[in-house]
Amino acid sequence: MCLTAGTLAAIVGTVGAGFFVELLGSFQGFILLTAILYLLSALFYNIYATGERVDFDTTGPSLLFSWVMLFALPVQFHSF
Repeated sequence: MCLTAGTLAAIVGTVGAGFFVELLGSFQGFILLTAILYLLSALFYNIYATGERVDFDTTGPSLLFSWVMLFALPVQFHSF
């Protein structure tokens, strides 16, 4: 199932990039979007990263965990 998800992400990403380039007419906008995402990721990492050990057993649920659970609860997982 993991290979399927990776393959689907690659297909959707490639088709999405093609549509984006077709919409703008060049690769410049797509490369700019990629650069902005890299910059935002680096900023997020530098703001929230820590060199200290994090004990997840004693800390409360994080904001990210709350958002993940908010969207994951309505989804029913089936085991085959």
